[in-house]
Amino acid sequence: MKFRPKSLNDTRDPLKGNVNISPEHPLKELLLLTSGIAATIFIIYLLLGVAVDLVVPHISKELEQSIAARMEFPVVEDKRTPYLEELTDELRRSAPLDPGPIVVGVYPSAMANAFALPGGRMLITEGFLDEVESENELAMVISHELGHIAHRDPLRVMGRSLVLAFISSLFVNTDDSAGAFINSSMTLTQLGYSRNIEERCDHFALETISRHYGHGGGAVDFFKRMKDSHTGGSVPQFLSTHPGDERRISYLERQIDEERLGWGELTPLPEGWVNQDDE
Repeated sequence: MKFRPKSLNDTRDPLKGNVNISPEHPLKELLLLTSGIAATIFIIYLLLGVAVDLVVPHISKELEQSIAARMEFPVVEDKRTPYLEELTDELRRSAPLDPGPIVVGVYPSAMANAFALPGGRMLITEGFLDEVESENELAMVISHELGHIAHRDPLRVMGRSLVLAFISSLFVNTDDSAGAFINSSMTLTQLGYSRNIEERCDHFALETISRHYGHGGGAVDFFKRMKDSHTGGSVPQFLSTHPGDERRISYLERQIDEERLGWGELTPLPEGWVNQDDE
C-alpha cells in the first residue's frame, strides 16, 4: 500500500469519526450519568417507602411490642413521672384516635424535646419538663406524641430509615460526587416526609387538648418562648424535621380561631414541679 503524507494544509480533525472517542463533553456525560442514577435510586426509594406505609398498618401489636423490647428505653427516676402517666392517660381518652396503652418516662437530657417510640412508649426530656410553664403546654406536647403513636409513625419512620440506610450503604464506600449527591437527595426527602408527619400530629394534639380542656389555650406558648429564646442563626426549615417556629405558631393560632376553640384559662402545674437538683 502506497504511503500518502498528510498535507500541511489539511485542517480536518484526525480524531473525527473515531468510534473509541465520544463526541460529547465528559462533564455532560457525567451530569447525565449522575442524573440517571439519582432518578433511579429516587424512584426505588419512593416505591419502597410506599411499601413501608402499606405494610405498617398490618403489623400486629404483638410484633411491634417485640420490636420495642429490643430497643433501649433510657429513663431516669423522676418525681414528676406519676403525674405524667396520669395526664397522658387522661389525654389518651380525649384523643380523636386511641393510641392504646402508653408507657411514659423521663429522659435525662437538658434539651427540651419529646420522643415517640414503637410499642406505645414515650420519652419526655428533663429539659422540657423544666421549661414548661403550664399543664396546657405540657399536654400539647404529650398529645403531639400521642398522635405519632396513634398513627404508628415510629414504625413508619423506622421502616423508611432502614430503606434510606440500605440505599445509602450502596454508596458509602464511594467518594465521587454522584454518591454524595444521591445521599444528600435521599436525606432531604426523608426530612420532608417527617415535616408532613409533624404537621398532622400538631393538628391531632390541638384537637386532643381542646377536647380535654374545652379550649386551645397554651397550644403555642411553649413554641413562642422557644422562638424568642433562639440566639444566632436558626436552622433553615427545609433542613429541619419539624415545621419552622413561625409556620407552626401561625398554623396553630389560625386553627384555634377558625375552629372557634377559644383560648381559655391555663391549668397550673403542681407545686414543686421543678426538681430540687435543678433549682
